[in-house]
Amino acid sequence: MREEAAEPLLPRPAPVANAGGAAASLEKMRVHDAERGRCTPTQPAMRSRRDARSTGSLLRPMVALGALSILVSLCASRAKLFGMVRAWRGPADGPNVIFVHHTSLSAPIMLHTPRGRESSPFFQSLKDDPNMHVFERHMAGSGNALDAVPALLTGCLPHSEEGVEWAQNSEHTIGSEFRLRGYPTASFSFGARDDTVSIEQWTALEEALVGGMDRTFDSVSPLDEGSEKMLQTFEEWMRKDAAKGSPFYAQFHASDLHPTGRDNGEEAYYRSLSATDSFLKGLFGVLSKNGQLENTFIIGSGDHGEDPLRGVNVRLSAWTPDVLHTAAYIYYPRELMANEGVAETLRRNTQQLTHVVDIFPTLRSVLDEGYESPSNAPKGCITGVDLTSIDIPDDRVTIASNIASSKRAGVVPARHKALLTKDMALYRRSGKYSISPKTIFHTAAPASDITHVYRFGDCSIDGPGSASPCQGFLKEDEAAQEHFRRALVSLQYGALLSEGAKTSDVVRFFAGWLDGNGDIERAESMAGSRLVVREDGAIEVVRSTTNDEEVEAEPESGFAKLLRSFQQSPSDDPSCDDILLFMPNTYFADLSPETQLNDYLLASSVGTFMNKALVILDAPEDLSGFQSNSQFGCPAEMDEDLPPGLGRLVKVPGWLSKGCAVPCQQSHGYLGWNYIRQSGSPEEVCTNDNGRETKVFVLGTDEVRDYYYDYFKGLMQRRPSPFAREWAMRLGADPEEAATFSELEGDEIWDYVAALVSRSDLLRFQPWIERDVESYINENVRSPDLDPEGSYDAVYVRRGADVLADPEALSFIVNYWEMRGLYNKVAHTAPHNYIPLRHYLRHYVAMGGATKIYIATNDPEEVEREIAELGPRSGDEILINSCFTAQFIVSRPRREVGSGSSCADRYANTIASVADFELLRKSDTFVGEFNSDLGRLVRVFRKTLNDGANAGGGESPVLSKDFKMAWGYLHPGAPGW
Repeated sequence: MREEAAEPLLPRPAPVANAGGAAASLEKMRVHDAERGRCTPTQPAMRSRRDARSTGSLLRPMVALGALSILVSLCASRAKLFGMVRAWRGPADGPNVIFVHHTSLSAPIMLHTPRGRESSPFFQSLKDDPNMHVFERHMAGSGNALDAVPALLTGCLPHSEEGVEWAQNSEHTIGSEFRLRGYPTASFSFGARDDTVSIEQWTALEEALVGGMDRTFDSVSPLDEGSEKMLQTFEEWMRKDAAKGSPFYAQFHASDLHPTGRDNGEEAYYRSLSATDSFLKGLFGVLSKNGQLENTFIIGSGDHGEDPLRGVNVRLSAWTPDVLHTAAYIYYPRELMANEGVAETLRRNTQQLTHVVDIFPTLRSVLDEGYESPSNAPKGCITGVDLTSIDIPDDRVTIASNIASSKRAGVVPARHKALLTKDMALYRRSGKYSISPKTIFHTAAPASDITHVYRFGDCSIDGPGSASPCQGFLKEDEAAQEHFRRALVSLQYGALLSEGAKTSDVVRFFAGWLDGNGDIERAESMAGSRLVVREDGAIEVVRSTTNDEEVEAEPESGFAKLLRSFQQSPSDDPSCDDILLFMPNTYFADLSPETQLNDYLLASSVGTFMNKALVILDAPEDLSGFQSNSQFGCPAEMDEDLPPGLGRLVKVPGWLSKGCAVPCQQSHGYLGWNYIRQSGSPEEVCTNDNGRETKVFVLGTDEVRDYYYDYFKGLMQRRPSPFAREWAMRLGADPEEAATFSELEGDEIWDYVAALVSRSDLLRFQPWIERDVESYINENVRSPDLDPEGSYDAVYVRRGADVLADPEALSFIVNYWEMRGLYNKVAHTAPHNYIPLRHYLRHYVAMGGATKIYIATNDPEEVEREIAELGPRSGDEILINSCFTAQFIVSRPRREVGSGSSCADRYANTIASVADFELLRKSDTFVGEFNSDLGRLVRVFRKTLNDGANAGGGESPVLSKDFKMAWGYLHPGAPGW
């Protein structure tokens, strides 16, 4: 070997984290022997992929590149991005917790009527407290306590008999959860429980009320006096039993508003509302007097509302807006919050659709148990979300149903069901009335013909006999029909209901009613059916007979027809109401295709995780600075209609973009979106060209990396996670694969996502790219010695200024030469400013055997020289270290390109880069490093799912085509990182 002249290196950087680990050691002894010409006779033990990952990793430094304004605003804005923030510091230093269950508390009456506000002066004053959060759209699950109370205390509103059994099990109450975690627990009930809820069918309520309680206290005083006496009892318990240095859990069952045992009607209700207000004032006073107010989390909710303004309480006979719309509030001292994002999430959620089943997971968050996704709900249950950590979407849809009470003969023979959105409810009842329908609804229409539409807000009436301004009939309201058709689509594709709830009888009934234009028989027939997705993607409704045998499917009927109607009008699809607008970086002429492909993959990872449509906005021709308006150049037969920018290279699949165009084109141009991107507040709400309001989150390549590294990476890895299963399914996983993914931890998460991406068509090149890449490989690579469809290995050798500019890569180069005694620490020089090819080939020296090797490199001339010095040549083969023979094919030199380069030169380099990518990913063994964009890109597309992995059997759920680390770290992360 010729004598090498010393080449300068940059000053030695600070030691790289974990540089002493197995991956950083460069396998000193074995490799050094191999490179000196010693042929190792036995293959060393192979480390598992888990072992390789455990050697440590150095996260890629964040690239600022003008994103400082976004970094400054991250803390203030991150809660708005996805709505998931940690609410509590942990149970050891958590707050006291008080839950107040209000019976029959109607939000429209208390919040919107003058008498209601006058009757609750203390509560009205609390609304101005920054620690107080009052939920304006809080909905009941039923008008009957048999359904509503267990829903509050277990978080399960049943939609089947399995759900009824779950909700009525006292072991599932929130009190039981706190007690199991060591909290002192106590239940305080106004009125004598023995006289109200412990006889006949009402025993289910007693189980819910006292489940998990260390102590239970019942007042035997008149209800007007009960709250005062109960507060005295609570104060004594708090001082004595609960004063043991740990936080306590107390729940109050405030029955002031319940009509049982007292007169009904408007005046009685306002008196009861005043008593409720006095109780709250007393509760806050007791906590303040004992120094506990600022260390106590208080949440209150009605089980349902009431409608006494009609002269009689109607909720057991029918649900009106005042019955369905109950009240809820959270008092949450700012000092207890982990960050300001919690307050922002709560404040936003006060204006969103919330439900009584949200109370349980919100209380449970105090225990730091993690949020359980509604998609993982117990069988037969409708469950809710943690209001302190989840940003509730505008299009949330949920359900009210009285299946538990309707199954108890002699209690409430009527069957009630409602579909609830933020602004409306679709309500249907069946069965006999105990009160005249005319008294309730002020209509003479037969009850069987009525499906009601309710609008929420100020629904107060002038008195008995008056019609509610918020009440109408679905048959007469075309706007409401359209609203609920869209609501059913949102429900079907949303993540806040389980699959069982989405296909429950309630949902099917309303789908049939809307599809059948009010045909009740058609609606009722839908209740026994289920949805089936055919192989061609069409959705069918399969009806079942009484013995559960399936009968012939009816294509394009029922819910299928409803969904299909939206699929046929994509411009009006609500999927385009929430968009991640990705603006690729086109301002740097030297950005390689693999760099920009990784940016695209990372944006896709973030977009699918956020459940947003990914839409790409490339710069217009007058701003791009490139001939033919693309940094990737133009093919020889340039078509003026070829897409610009990144679209010249890749074709975004429809499932990723959801068929959406660039939003709000009439009001927002490229410069406008670019200004929003750089503003530090990259979320914009605008009116789309189809007239629908659209929420747009704008990110460029730099911002995608910053947000991923600082925010989304942690959320994507969090387990248990409410989003893991849905994220996997959006990437093409089937339910079983999604369930597997939701259980993975650590770096296996990234491997699984990579395998899903690799299997999908997320990275799909444009037809002209595929055509010209194939031609390039045939002309420059394919030969009798190397068949790209056959068996071969591949090595990626990257050198040059961009490697030396990477502190981590530079550290490995310095370490390589230093451990051979060839690094001059004074002059900072070494024989070469790169790691030689011989080091990449050390694995073959160890294993022996002949092979064909394709080398992709940006330094082909120097690599050819190194190949010539590896050993004697015989024909096309080279004998290396007397150990093995190899045939080498080296990639062709790239053309020099800069800001003024021709369109053809850029395109030629693009084709060569994509060809290298295809050859590297298809090779039998890949040798490279993952500091490079191409290396990381190749790694993603060498992953496949292990279909034969046995759950819990220790097998890896992901298979990887063989790869050898040349040097560096694995850089685990989402595809594109």
